[in-house]
Amino acid sequence: MKIMKVSNIEFVKVSDLRFNPKAKIEQDFQSTLERVRETGMSKPLMVERITNKVLSGNLLLLIALELEITHVPVIYTDLKSKENQVLLSVA
Repeated sequence: MKIMKVSNIEFVKVSDLRFNPKAKIEQDFQSTLERVRETGMSKPLMVERITNKVLSGNLLLLIALELEITHVPVIYTDLKSKENQVLLSVA
């Protein structure tokens, strides 16, 4: 089993990130939006470094766009897309 290689948390411009159109957003948008509005974005997005595609945290990306947040916390991973999909599907 491969270990997911990640780097430290970085703050990245929202406009540099790519939404994953295959993402399943199962959380409630409105309640999550209110939580982020009140307390800020405390959970980083997981992003594939090569493509800047959000692997985990697509709802937070949508909320950042809605609230006009310019930078979000990101953890980059250097795994290939297929490996990310397998590892993230069991997380």
